[in-house]
Amino acid sequence: MGKLVLNPEFNLYECGGNPLCSSRQVAEEFGKRHDNVLQIIREAIDTTSNFAPDFSGANFFESRYKDRGKFYPEYLLTKDAFSYIVMGFTGKKAAAFKIAFIDRFNQMERFIKSLYAAKLEHPAFTEAVMLAHEEPKHY
Repeated sequence: MGKLVLNPEFNLYECGGNPLCSSRQVAEEFGKRHDNVLQIIREAIDTTSNFAPDFSGANFFESRYKDRGKFYPEYLLTKDAFSYIVMGFTGKKAAAFKIAFIDRFNQMERFIKSLYAAKLEHPAFTEAVMLAHEEPKHY
């Protein structure tokens, strides 16, 4: 996996032109414990690998995060993986968050596409920015 960049406007990550959310975000947004969300994801990976083996590898990415000096597991999910996982959650809060998260992914996709369009329109400027900054940020 390439370099992850957090876009604070959408509270989603971007990697290789694709928006991703973390299992921690899913847990927080839906009021669930992160270890329970990890278990749900692992079960989904096991289930989908039986009938759609390419789905898991293309949509669920193992990762880790650092908290208080220690590393913990998490998953990064594509829009499809996110949809697959949370569409099983129930309740009014879950319904509202499903719609909001889907909208957030769509906004992030449009934002990423606009960045790539700008890069194509202004390749010299894009290269200069990349060379000038060790960790370029979205503007």
